[in-house]
Amino acid sequence: MAPIEDGNSNAPRQKRWATKVKTGCLTCRRRRVKCDEAKPFCLNCTKRNLHCAGYQVLDKGKNARSIAAATAPLCKQRVKLPNEELTALNDVVTLFNLMPHFLLSEAKGEREFTLRAPMRYTTALYLAVLPSRAGHNPVVDTAVTALSAAARLYYDTTIREDMSLEQIAERDDYDRVLCLYNRALHYLREALNDPEESVSSDALCATELLCCFESFNLNSPPEIQVQHLMGSAELIQHRGPARFSSGFDLILLRTQIPYLMFSAFYTNTPSFLNRPEWTAALKTVARLSPDIDRHLVYFMILAGQIFSVLLSINEYMSQIDRSTPEAMEQRKQLLDDITKHGNTFASWARAAQIKVQQALIAFEATHKDTRHNLYSQSTIATATQFYGASIAVLLLQNRLRIALGCSNAREREEESQDLANKLRERVMADERLGRKVPTFQIAAFNAVLASKDQWMQYADRVGHMDENQDRAIAPELYFTWLQSVGVRSDIRSVVQKLSVMLPVKSTRVYIP
Repeated sequence: MAPIEDGNSNAPRQKRWATKVKTGCLTCRRRRVKCDEAKPFCLNCTKRNLHCAGYQVLDKGKNARSIAAATAPLCKQRVKLPNEELTALNDVVTLFNLMPHFLLSEAKGEREFTLRAPMRYTTALYLAVLPSRAGHNPVVDTAVTALSAAARLYYDTTIREDMSLEQIAERDDYDRVLCLYNRALHYLREALNDPEESVSSDALCATELLCCFESFNLNSPPEIQVQHLMGSAELIQHRGPARFSSGFDLILLRTQIPYLMFSAFYTNTPSFLNRPEWTAALKTVARLSPDIDRHLVYFMILAGQIFSVLLSINEYMSQIDRSTPEAMEQRKQLLDDITKHGNTFASWARAAQIKVQQALIAFEATHKDTRHNLYSQSTIATATQFYGASIAVLLLQNRLRIALGCSNAREREEESQDLANKLRERVMADERLGRKVPTFQIAAFNAVLASKDQWMQYADRVGHMDENQDRAIAPELYFTWLQSVGVRSDIRSVVQKLSVMLPVKSTRVYIP
């Protein structure tokens, strides 16, 4: 810095006062060079093939003082981090800098709702806990490194340059990503073969992170991601609800709840999360979750109860003779069960709808623009998904009541068709805005509108039937509708047993 002279040659030399530069990426600040501050990685580091450590996130909100106090050094002596912890932290910072770009690109780009898209969203939920786990266990560190490399490659090839899958596969860094993935798998297999490590939080975390890895690896078949999801489900069940007690464990469980519930729904299999001991664990997750996600966890708890009754209804509908006294009594009991759980869900949805909409709309206005809000809120929920999913579950429980011959079947069917049309209009409006809509919602209204005439005829007919008659809908109509909703697995074998051939309908054809 040039000295300041005031004309008096005998005056002591002084340096011009200036504030220290506090902006720029962490790498440039450490090197004490000027940073161009390009996002998410500065060009200065990129041109020199240096690892850009990203940018420090400053909290200017009400928690700024507490955060500053918590991060203030306890002594003047610098503490050097181990290489493993430093490398792992750098990988976490990479994810932290990239996530806003993934969320923005999802909103503007691809419209097809696949498993990869929500799983990329889910990656954001781990940002709050990964820094504290960095450098402590190689099974987590190697998974984070692989995920970070895959996310960086996805950003470079899909968001910034829009390359084809063939072009991505030819890149040298793609081979490096696969090598990092194989290394992470090696450490995970070793952990799973160890009796103690197999039930550890780190083993479950690594499994879930590798599932997120597949959402960024567009060249891998979707079955690989499903296998990781199944592995996560088996590990969660193997650990048991008692081990989900810490905040870290509860986040690991919270990220998987929708996938576990809906995979059981679509495959027509029971979910262990519907057991009382697991329901208690889910309620603990809800109590400790942010305001928005608290409602979403309760949504899954209540929807899971309806999914559970659905399994019993499917078994009842597959009976050849439903006119026996035992079958008649079973129908009445199932109707009572679905009525109870359906009313509970409907009452909760009405009470929660306004609060959730207000909270989500306020959150959506900010969380895609600031990394800190995404980090602190720990949610990836959207108002459209919550509203549409609630309507879809209401449609499901309405149709189940009708199928069992409820006394107000015609009114229920009229309500179902009205809800289906409203959901259809909402979905089409969202898609015109470039918003992705889950297939669960699209299939829900399509299935109702595609079968509305046959179900209305049945609803009119059942209104004149005696309570001692077989009031349930014909199995072929029921299973045709259910398959249109998307429920698969052994549904086809049930239909074949009843000698009914079902067409496979597209879930993206709008019924005029």
